[in-house]
Amino acid sequence: MASEENKRPRTRSMFDDLFELQPNRSLMDTMNDFFQNTMSKSIPVQVKESNDSYNLSVQLPGVAKEDIDLEMRGEYLHITVDRQQSITDTKAGYSSKKDMYLERRIRIPSDAMRQHMTARYDNGLLSISFPKVKGKKIDID
Repeated sequence: MASEENKRPRTRSMFDDLFELQPNRSLMDTMNDFFQNTMSKSIPVQVKESNDSYNLSVQLPGVAKEDIDLEMRGEYLHITVDRQQSITDTKAGYSSKKDMYLERRIRIPSDAMRQHMTARYDNGLLSISFPKVKGKKIDID
């Protein structure tokens, strides 16, 4: 006789996703994608590509510009938020400290001009733009 616990459907774990991501790739590639995508979803990023640039929109509501760090390391853009906030309420007689550390690593395509990257932060939205390398037109004789 089956118990009640055995009748419940099994919930998916992140390890189920690990082995179902892309079965035709090597185990190491699959694991890299899994950990990069699963562990870095705390900073939402939207990437849009146009004919002449790549544009990233990063949602960071409630984060001060001074708490955001952008750094290019090789072919990856690292976005880090490190915020420490102290809250003191003298009337209630308590104080607390809130720490927030978020990190996201995004691979930048090889045709992006990394040295011409621009970034702007306005009202919780970080906008990052990379112009694309323009190809050289070759005349045919």
